[in-house]
Order: sequence, then structure tokens, then C-alpha cells
Amino acid sequence: MPPKPKVLPGRPGNLSPDQEQSLKDLWAALFAVFDFPGSNHQKYSKQKLAGSVKTRSDSVTDKYAQKNDFQNALANTPPHELRAAFWRMVKQDNPDALLLRFLRARKWDVNPALVMLVSTMHWRVNEVEHFMEQGEEHFVNNDKDTIKQIRLGKSFTYGYDLKDRPVVYIRARLHRSSDQSQESTERYTVYLMETIRLFLNEPVDQTCIVFDLTDFSISNMDYPPVKFLIKCLEAHYPESLGQCIIHKAPWIFQGIWTVIKGWLDPVVASKFVFTRNLTDIEKYISPNQLLKEVGGNDPYEYTFIEPLQNENKWMKYYPARDKILAERAEIVSRLEGYTRSWYSTDEKVNQQEIRAQRTDQIHKLCENYRRLDPYVRARSIYDRNGSLKVR
Repeated sequence: MPPKPKVLPGRPGNLSPDQEQSLKDLWAALFAVFDFPGSNHQKYSKQKLAGSVKTRSDSVTDKYAQKNDFQNALANTPPHELRAAFWRMVKQDNPDALLLRFLRARKWDVNPALVMLVSTMHWRVNEVEHFMEQGEEHFVNNDKDTIKQIRLGKSFTYGYDLKDRPVVYIRARLHRSSDQSQESTERYTVYLMETIRLFLNEPVDQTCIVFDLTDFSISNMDYPPVKFLIKCLEAHYPESLGQCIIHKAPWIFQGIWTVIKGWLDPVVASKFVFTRNLTDIEKYISPNQLLKEVGGNDPYEYTFIEPLQNENKWMKYYPARDKILAERAEIVSRLEGYTRSWYSTDEKVNQQEIRAQRTDQIHKLCENYRRLDPYVRARSIYDRNGSLKVR
């Protein structure tokens, strides 16, 4: 049995005192956004947060106008809806791990992390949740452009890299801008990213992307989808990319890369590497985990399995779904209470007890989603081929 991946710095179980304090502060700020009774904090209130975002000049450039999204969310979305959106976003994640992604992306600065988090919640409610619930069965009947890309296998996840991160293959030679609308390409991108989230299990919280540029030509280049992918990685799925391997780039890609690199945050850009052959790429992925079409030993070939009749029948079993959702609401309520106690007390004895209680509720929350998943998420090819086990 392979050794369990080690917990990286800045993750649950490996936080410095200052990092843990930032996590506490972000929870306090988030609860202020939710307008919890008794959630007033000496540093954070909804009014203070809204005002500070308007006046503050952050070291982080607001590249994607997330301050505007934050202000719109606070002004136009009832607090209870923001709270519900957050807990739907958590899914099977450790909620601490989710918040820590935003803190790491904003260099542990709480206010920018909160802006990024709330704007992402706002984006998910408006752009993501509905088609994740509908899934591939809906695409087959109602969205020919999106299902065409899924059938083609333009992008898919298979296997793991040397750091036990799921590998996502993007086969650029299969893309042509005229084959589908930009909107469907964006839906396809988000659908893939949301599905890949389900493959991540602590302590692994990042993916490895392989851009396979075999047989790439200028006719395959399409800048808007690349720009949208970068926005997703930087603005809405922070700290999700562990490595991006650009494999077998032809000489014409040099000028293209100059443009793309200019769009990337320097931290994200540092995760890109170029490989030409097996000797290069096996530094990141074992040959036995690497697909043959990329020079490895694994014979797997992507084949789309069409949605099966009644595969989403559980989504219509409302009493069973509602029972699990009611249990989840109780777990969330207890976890929120323990979290308020955790960030409000400095006594070491109480901290240890509260930490244990929080950890117990977090484990129960993760287990609850495993039972809830068939009732709220339409099945994907990864469910049908057996590679995805939500755990």
C-alpha cells in the first residue's frame, strides 16, 4: 500500500499559529457576512467589511473585478442565501481546507480572501449550480455543444501523478473554435472542474494538468477558452492547480505562450513546465500511470459511456434526500456553533476541547455528503466507468 501523502503547509493539520489565526479571522468575517446573531467581532462586522472593501487599496490587484461581485452579493443577496450557498459549495470538503485555499491565494490577508470567497459563492449561484445538478443527461437532451465536447474527450481525468494528484488530460488537437459556442465551452470547462473536485480527498487538494500538444496546429488555438480557464483557476478555484505540464509543444506555440504567460499570475505561471518526451514527463507522472498516447505504459483510451436509463432516479426520491439534508443542516448548525467558540476563546484547555468537537462535526459533514451525493448530483461518465467514488 503506497504511503499516505503528507500534509502540506497551510493545510488543516499543518498550520502555523499565525495561519490558524488568519483562518479564525476569516471564519469570523464570513459569519459577519451571514449576519449570525451574536456574530459581532471586534474586527469584523458586515458594515465594516463593506466599507473596508470600498476604501481599501489592496496589494492584490482586483484582476477579475471581484470587489464589485462582493459588493453586489452583500447588497442584493439575503444573508441566509449566502450562508446556504457556502455550505452547498463545501460538498465533501473539509470547510477549513476550503477557506484555506482562499487565504493561501491571498497570502493570508483576510479581507481579500473574503472578497474572493464571497464573489465565488455569488458566481456559483448564478453560473454553476444549476447545470451541475442537471448533468450529462440534461446535456444529451438540451445542450448538444457541451455533450459533443464530453463525448469527444477533449479533456478528461485519469490516473494520478507522483504526488497522488488526479491527472487531467487536455488534448488541444481536438479543439476548433467553430465546432461549438464560447458559452458551451465555458460550461464544459466548469463542469469538468466541478467533477474533478470530487476526486480530491485530503490531504490531496490539487490536480496535475497535462496539455497534450501532440499534432497541435494554429487552427486548434482559441484564446477565449484559455483565458476563461485561467480566470477559473485564479478567481474561483484558487490553489487547485498543483502542476501544469505542456507536453510536446511545437515551435509555433512559442509566440502563443508569450501571450498566455502574460495573463497568468506569477504564482500560477511558476507551476507550468514544458516536456518533450517520456524522460521529461516521468519526473512528474510514473510511466505506469501515464497514457500510452502520451508515451506512457497505460493502455487506457477515453470512451464516453452514454447516460443510462434511470441512472438519476435517486434525485427524485425527495423524502430520502430531505432527510439527509435535514441531518446536514443539524451538523452545519453544530459546526457553526463550535466554530464561533473556537475563534472567540483563547484558553488552551477550551481550545483543545473545541477543536476536537469541530473535527468530529467536520468528519460527520463529509460523511453526510457521501450519502447525499446521489440525490443532488446527476451521474457523470466517471460514475458510469467506476473511476469516481465520492469518499
